[in-house]
Amino acid sequence: MENHALHAPVPIGEVASIARLRHWRTGKIIGNLQKHKLLSYERGTRPEGLSLNVSGYDYLALISLRKRDSVGAFGSEISVVKEKNIYIVSAGEQERCLKLHRRGLLYFKRGVNKPNHHKRRSATKEFACMKVLLDRQCLVPQPYGLSRHWVVMELIKGTLLHRVQELNNVKALYDKLMNNIMRFALYGVVHADFNEFNIFITHDERPVIIDFSHMLFTHHANAKMHFERDVNGVINFFKKRQVGKGGSWQFTK
Repeated sequence: MENHALHAPVPIGEVASIARLRHWRTGKIIGNLQKHKLLSYERGTRPEGLSLNVSGYDYLALISLRKRDSVGAFGSEISVVKEKNIYIVSAGEQERCLKLHRRGLLYFKRGVNKPNHHKRRSATKEFACMKVLLDRQCLVPQPYGLSRHWVVMELIKGTLLHRVQELNNVKALYDKLMNNIMRFALYGVVHADFNEFNIFITHDERPVIIDFSHMLFTHHANAKMHFERDVNGVINFFKKRQVGKGGSWQFTK
């Protein structure tokens, strides 16, 4: 039913056939799913019928990741922005990061409650990109699982670059960041949002680049423009800071 519901409501008469269930059992299951707001009945459409809503699509992703042991338990929500929700989750004893790709809160404010407004393609692209780059020793999180618009990855314990106040070796960090921009391009990828808000610095001053939802392949028509913007963004960030005693940073006027 998922593939049908992503495009058009499914008449109730077809649901039993798709799910391969007896009609009486189908009605009971539908009632239970509607009670928990996982399905909605679309009226005034052609055809009228059932469709997955946001919660239903989220639930399918969760079940899939749970079966593959990518997620075992949910923790707290650590970030909410217009295109993603980020949670701490766990698998066994290991804490992980769960990222839900969404098209934008404006769609939900307008009353749209459809799973096709999730960025499934964006999630798939980000997962594949991290996997390829990690295999080539780039400084990115380890991806653990993908289902629909959900990506499970390594939970990076560190500080975002724009909040870092002290470093032992500023030049080494600059070199690592520039090296990774070049390595990304060498392997056919442009990050396209490479900035101090998407770079974690760990306790041992290792940078980890996150958020590949905007990445482009190097053959894209706008790849060169975004590559240059990524490079210039790093240069300008370091230009705005001056190194003081003990490696402390301060913004220059």
